[in-house]
Amino acid sequence: TVLANSNVALNWVIFDGKRMFATYERLQELQSMGELQVKSAVEKTVYDVSLSYFNIVSLQLQLEAIEKNIEISAERLKLENARFEVGKSNQLAAKQAQLDYNAMSSQRTTQINLINIEKVVLNQLLTREVETPFIISDTIILQPILDIETLKTTALKSNTELQILEKSTIISEASLKEVKAAKYPTISLNTAYGYNQTINSD
Repeated sequence: TVLANSNVALNWVIFDGKRMFATYERLQELQSMGELQVKSAVEKTVYDVSLSYFNIVSLQLQLEAIEKNIEISAERLKLENARFEVGKSNQLAAKQAQLDYNAMSSQRTTQINLINIEKVVLNQLLTREVETPFIISDTIILQPILDIETLKTTALKSNTELQILEKSTIISEASLKEVKAAKYPTISLNTAYGYNQTINSD
């Protein structure tokens, strides 16, 4: 005699207090927020690179002004020394001119160091070797200035951080829905199928 038994059981939840929909909504918003966080990281990198670039331009312009002041200070030093030699000026004026020249020269050295430090920062932001040499143009092309209301509207619409905060609020609300849904009764549909076969051999 050969016996064969087979049983299949099925449990299907047909109502769970809408928890399934809340979970789906939360997962969808989490994915969307993840994409926004990546976008935010890219925007921050672009901002940091732009800021470093403009800092270098500004420091270079300041260095140019210092160089011009050094030229003026050098001419003044020559003049005061010449005046002192012919007896038309006292030694104090010549020493003061020398001190001014030395101070401007020291300021130039400090400014060059600041530029080099900022160039290291920019190389790091661009994921390059920190000693990579490069030259930055001092020309900055300005975009047309928009009116303040247009700027406000654009900023609110495209502000990624605000969008992330909004997504976070939606996710919290969806999580709250899940918790509330768990308090409702669950309705399930159960079904089973059994199969029995007996084979008698002579």
